[in-house]
Amino acid sequence: MVVSLIVGVLFIGGACGYLFASSYPMNWSVLQQSSDQDLNQEVLEIKNSLIQKGFPKEILEDLKEEDILACKGATQVFTEVSYEPMSDEEYYSEEKIWGIQVTSIGVQLSGKSERYRIFHHFLWRADAKFYGTECIKVSPTSEIADYDAGWTMGSDITGQVLYTKNQTNYVSPYHSIEIKREDEYDTSDIFNGFPVQRVHKLDTLATFSMPRGGTNYRGYMTYSIKELKKGYMVISWFNYTHQTTPFQYPVMTAKESEKTFTLGKTNFYTSQTEFWILGSKWKDAKRKSL
Repeated sequence: MVVSLIVGVLFIGGACGYLFASSYPMNWSVLQQSSDQDLNQEVLEIKNSLIQKGFPKEILEDLKEEDILACKGATQVFTEVSYEPMSDEEYYSEEKIWGIQVTSIGVQLSGKSERYRIFHHFLWRADAKFYGTECIKVSPTSEIADYDAGWTMGSDITGQVLYTKNQTNYVSPYHSIEIKREDEYDTSDIFNGFPVQRVHKLDTLATFSMPRGGTNYRGYMTYSIKELKKGYMVISWFNYTHQTTPFQYPVMTAKESEKTFTLGKTNFYTSQTEFWILGSKWKDAKRKSL
């Protein structure tokens, strides 16, 4: 009797979690894609310059005009493509047809100090199944308080998510973008004689939900970064947390799951991609891990 009651409570709780807390409200609209003739002349010139330098054309089509304008004065484009599993089944599969393609792009900008515009773009390759909430976390090069920080991040982080249905593209802003700064203490090297380091950790969390019945699910986040001291690498981490099941109890969002990093999760899967750019005087570069 007691066991049946417990099972019933868990079932009802899971069902309520699925029905009432299953997704974020999104503001979807048809993507208005302009032809090159309709584009602002400055946007068109920047776009063509980026393509010539190696910026993937298909990703440029997903960008907002202001994010293209933020690449004005581009001198170089660095691109890296990786494929990430989005479930345990994909991770252990011998076929290695992993869920998402992550394209990380660094656009070096002209100026007295070294500057970059960083892009992380994701594209679902496998048969995407969405059950509720999704979360992206972007963590740029850390800032070390006890030493001169190599890079600093701007506050202009932005992006959007997209999908295709019946040959029509739809776009929405993220449900929320949260920039979180907090201090942590890194003790990983104290046994090697190095002092405890106080780390100013900076994370950006973006939440969203995807509708069912579409294809070509994708999105991106972008931000600026500026050099403070030569000899440091640019490192940008991109975490994608995906809900893998419709039922869960107790109810948790992908954002909450991303923050917990609990081993043995069954309702969410988090993949991580690292993007590195060697800064000027890279031979003396120092890696500062988050």
